[in-house]
Formats: sequence, C-alpha cells, structure tokens
Amino acid sequence: MLRAGLEELLAREPLEPGVRDELSELVHQTYRLTSVIDDLLLLARADAGRLQLNFAAVDLTQIIEAGMDDLDTIPDALGLAVETDVPAALRIAGEKRYSAVIVQNLLENARKYNRAGGRIRVTARTHREAVSLTIGNTGRGIPAEVQAHIFERFHRGSAAENTPGHGLGLNLARELARLHGGDLRLVRSEPDWTEFEATFRSATPGAMSRVEA
Repeated sequence: MLRAGLEELLAREPLEPGVRDELSELVHQTYRLTSVIDDLLLLARADAGRLQLNFAAVDLTQIIEAGMDDLDTIPDALGLAVETDVPAALRIAGEKRYSAVIVQNLLENARKYNRAGGRIRVTARTHREAVSLTIGNTGRGIPAEVQAHIFERFHRGSAAENTPGHGLGLNLARELARLHGGDLRLVRSEPDWTEFEATFRSATPGAMSRVEA
C-alpha cells in the first residue's frame, strides 16, 4: 500500500525536481525493506527446519548470467569491469530460486564493497562431484580480526559503515549453500582483493542421491 501510494504520487504531473527525487528515494527504501523482510522470513524458516528444497538439475551458468544482467541494471558510478570464466551449461543439484539467492547476494556484495575503476571476477569449475563458484572483487580488504565474524547474522564491519545493508546477505547465502549440500567460505581478503567461494553438488546421479538422502 505504501509503495503503491508513493508510485501514484510519482506519476502525477507536475512535480518539483526535489520532491520527485525524495519520492523516488522513498520508493527505493520500500524495496529495500521488503528485501530485508523476505530475507528474515527465509532465515526463520531455515532456523525452524521448515525450508524444504526440491532438488533438481539446475543450470548454474544461466543463474550467473541472469545475476550479471541484474547487476548491469543497477546505476553504477564506480565504472566496474566484470570478468567471467564460467563453462556453458554448468549443472548443479539444487533448487533454482535459492541457488539464485546465493549468486545474487555474492554479486551484490562484490559490487557494494568495490572501489571506483575496480573489477569483479566470476569463476566456476567442476571438481568431480562438486561445483565451485568463486567471486572476487577489488576494494578495501576485510581486516583479519573481523574475518571470523563476517558470516554472523547482522554483522557489519568497519568497511560497511557507509554502505547500505543489514548484515544478512552472507549469512543467508551460507545457510542456503549448506542446505544445498555445499558451503560458502571466505577464500582470502587482502588489500584490494576479496574472494568468496560457494560450493554445490554437481548434478550427477551419485551426487544428487546423496543430497536428497
């Protein structure tokens, strides 16, 4: 109701530029609030053991490409370069909706904590019955003393002081990765480079049967 009312106001003519900007920002905030609520509900279901995944062969390459397209639609004053090294039709055992949440959260994290003129690198590989997705980005590194806490719910380190967010993305992504029979970890973080790796089960008969069990 609130968002609909704001969008209705935006559609009216004429509006002073300052008023239009304020209304646009309020609409943006409603989307952010909805996203936070959705994340909290998803985590609550996971905590209660009520988040059931219907495993199938999911095209991870397609999910990555969709995530990259979404990234391109976000206004970006940083001028980021994006590098990808992902095999075609890379299939994992999982649920498409939640696999996409993992990828989207990692890509958004790589964008938010980047620097002007920086880059994002996305790499995926198959390792026997596992698939790894590595997403790295330039920007301020995560201090060593903070790295042990980055997956904690609502954790926001000093690097996030001026960055919008609520400290749920990495926690949610790791929970979902583990529900998929994989994991999410910080590979490394040093001056001007941070890298995360998500692992999934490959969509092979043997791997899928173990996850479903």
